[in-house]
Amino acid sequence: MRRPTLVLLLALALGGRTTPIRADETPTLDLSQARVLASPGWPAALEGFLPPGRAVEALVLPVALAGPVLVLGLWDSDPAARALGRGLGLDAAQGLRGGYLVDVGLSQGHPLVVILGQDAAALAAARFELETFLPEAKAEAARSLDMTKPDEQGGVRIRSGRREVRPRFRIRALGGIEEQGSLLDAASANANRLWLDPGAPRMEGRPSSFARLREHGVEPVARAAPLGPATQAHSGIDDLLAWQAKGVRHFALELTAHEPPQDQRRIDAALVRHAVQALRPGGLRELLVIPPAGSAPASWPDMSGIPEVLLGWYGPSKRPLTITRAQAARVACAARVPVVLIETWMQTAQGLPSLPRGRDDDLGEVLAGIVVLPGPAAADALARAWAPGAPEPSAHPALVELLACCATEPADPASFLLGTAANLEQALTGRFTDPIWLRRLPARLRAAASELPPLGQRVLALHVATTPVLDGRLTEAEWADAPATTVGPAEVRALSDGRRLTLGVRVPVGAGATALRLRVNTGWGLNGVTLDLTRPPAPTSTEPARALTRVGEALEIEVAFDHYALDGDPHPGRVIGLGVDLTTPLGTHHLAPESGPAAGNSIPGGAVVVLR
Repeated sequence: MRRPTLVLLLALALGGRTTPIRADETPTLDLSQARVLASPGWPAALEGFLPPGRAVEALVLPVALAGPVLVLGLWDSDPAARALGRGLGLDAAQGLRGGYLVDVGLSQGHPLVVILGQDAAALAAARFELETFLPEAKAEAARSLDMTKPDEQGGVRIRSGRREVRPRFRIRALGGIEEQGSLLDAASANANRLWLDPGAPRMEGRPSSFARLREHGVEPVARAAPLGPATQAHSGIDDLLAWQAKGVRHFALELTAHEPPQDQRRIDAALVRHAVQALRPGGLRELLVIPPAGSAPASWPDMSGIPEVLLGWYGPSKRPLTITRAQAARVACAARVPVVLIETWMQTAQGLPSLPRGRDDDLGEVLAGIVVLPGPAAADALARAWAPGAPEPSAHPALVELLACCATEPADPASFLLGTAANLEQALTGRFTDPIWLRRLPARLRAAASELPPLGQRVLALHVATTPVLDGRLTEAEWADAPATTVGPAEVRALSDGRRLTLGVRVPVGAGATALRLRVNTGWGLNGVTLDLTRPPAPTSTEPARALTRVGEALEIEVAFDHYALDGDPHPGRVIGLGVDLTTPLGTHHLAPESGPAAGNSIPGGAVVVLR
């Protein structure tokens, strides 16, 4: 049977008087007196954007169009909304792909506006398509400064024409943001999932905000601590059941590697099925299973046939800057269940945000969604998944503001951090919508200034516009501008373009140096390289890029650490642990005196400070 078109539905609604929707030529349509028809479960966060004094009616077809009408429909859950969407030309299988559609026109001379969202979060994201306007009578009046009662009042207008907004990923989950800003940040990120901290079902306060989250179309997701042996597994599932008793229906399981690994696939499959069986009686809508990072598809549990299960994927094990459609398609095929991309690039040491790695724009057609794990500005990163095309650094307004606040021409690293903190504090005066991580940055920058190692134990990295060519020659003008730090007979310099930290070392040939070791550490891992100075290095795919050249009477060495190796971008204000060991006939020279044998992730005393 052929599906009804919107024109046919309108014909039924108007008693046979068929006036098709046509494009409106006026800049905006006045909906201040419109009836509002909405699907069950529409996000209450839209209420402040709707015509005042109008009760929201249920969306039931046919609709009597005796005046202006605003329709708010949910594609996923409302058959009437889907019927309207098909009448507007939406594909029944693809739907809105996680986004929303606005279609504006006239019927019998009255404005008819249809806003359809894939889910409640997508519909809430469409709230800015509705604009509260200032009545003409008050246009010349003094504006109120009362933030709780905005001066704009009296009606709603909407832009004309048709507009479709689709995120690059349908499922948009978000985790690890500060509790004080969780609701605002989740809503501003267009998230439809908010991860709760593992093992915290006994905490008071957060569960009480579930209703407010759902007003913005955001569902809470409870996650268990990583599950390994059977005893831990039962404890983790008990935590999920405790969350379930508080009304949570979306869950996440993080699996850990087993020793020996031969039976990991079978054990994990049994664990997942046990969790599903335990959660189903109390209500289970979604279970996201995350295998250990870097694990191969061959070791993933077989979860086919479990409709509630999704699989979380960290991306290729070598962590490239771009994940291609082909790579994602292979993983989705091997998993045999919907695959969600797990992003971890937001975690940084000093509370500064890290920009996202590049993604193919069409990954959303292959993968089921995206999860942004802990880190400040995670909401901003997730919001970028809605941006059409490749995201640009300028699309990150909080970071742009942060860079604009950095102190200029600092005398030393401490004054740079303190000056930046003061500038940022001044810029934030009187503002109330900034992410919570941004408001706490001044204190963190001052703390970083107080913890800097003394002069001679740190390297100042200049922030440059472009990445220096990695040719083993310190010939770029920026190298001459970068201050040198002495380590034995060598000079160490550093440059950063915000994505890559490049260390430059010049060693006199007459010093007889035989080995150079460079290490960086941001608190989440140790990355380093040891160079045999008696011969050119043999590059490998597992170590940082580097180049060594003899220039006159000196060896010039460049070693680059990409942002993912640093667990965050080297932006101005960032302090990064650094170790430099240079071996000569006179012994090994260190950037800073060692207090004891270096072990694990420890680096003796040095630091790189990235300056604007």
